[in-house]
This record gives sequence, structure tokens and C-alpha cells, in this order.
Amino acid sequence: MSRAAFAQIVYEDAAMQGLGFIESRVWQANALDTPPRDTPFVIISSEGREKAFGNVGSDLVSYWVHIPKTVMRDYGIVDLALDRIEELLVATAHFVGEDGYVLTGASWVDRSRDLIDESFNTLTKYSTFRAATRSVVVT
Repeated sequence: MSRAAFAQIVYEDAAMQGLGFIESRVWQANALDTPPRDTPFVIISSEGREKAFGNVGSDLVSYWVHIPKTVMRDYGIVDLALDRIEELLVATAHFVGEDGYVLTGASWVDRSRDLIDESFNTLTKYSTFRAATRSVVVT
């Protein structure tokens, strides 16, 4: 799974940066202990792999967009961010991540209802994608 590519697609995009999602605000699941209290952030989690053919499959990846309740009590930025992430992911083809994996392509699966994360004290929603990835072969 191309974890770096999934993050890079978000923080390298000018529209996402304009919404406050810079590199230091995009994390992999379990990489964040204390969330920011003054800015929105994204957590990317792997939901596992689905078998497609033989031992080949596609990854299920979710982007969780959070905004601290102390900053805003409206899902507007969350929805705008998810709209943009959905546009970016389905338009991506053969994106090489810094971790040696390539995101070959992705299709959108679903988006959650409005949620509240009591642990982080945030408004949150997620969008899930089915993604094909492969490692880059170096010779």
C-alpha cells in the first residue's frame, strides 16, 4: 500500500493547502497522539485489502477529516475537504509515493454521515476508496 502517496496527494494540492491541510496536518492512522486544537487535520487509515484475483487485490483506504469543535461547529470545511480528496483520488493515475509504492488508481466507495470524535473533540467524516497500488521495482 502506498501510504506516502495517499498523504502526498492531499498535502501537495493547493486547494487542500488553502483549506489548512498542509503536510504537518496529514497523518497515517495511529501516528497522532495529540491532535491540533486550532486547525483541521486528516488521518488516513487502511481498512484492509480485498481479494480481486488470485493473490492480487485492492486496498481499502479511508480519509478521516477532522476539525476541532473549538474552531468550528460546522461540517462545511470537512465537506469541502472530502469533496476535493474525492476529486483528487479518482483522477490520480500512477502517482509515485516517496515510500517506493505507486498508487495506480482509485475509485470512490462511500462517505460517512456527520460524526463526532469525542477523543479528539472534533467534528469528523470519512470517505473510503478502493485503490490499486504496487511497489516500484528498482534494478
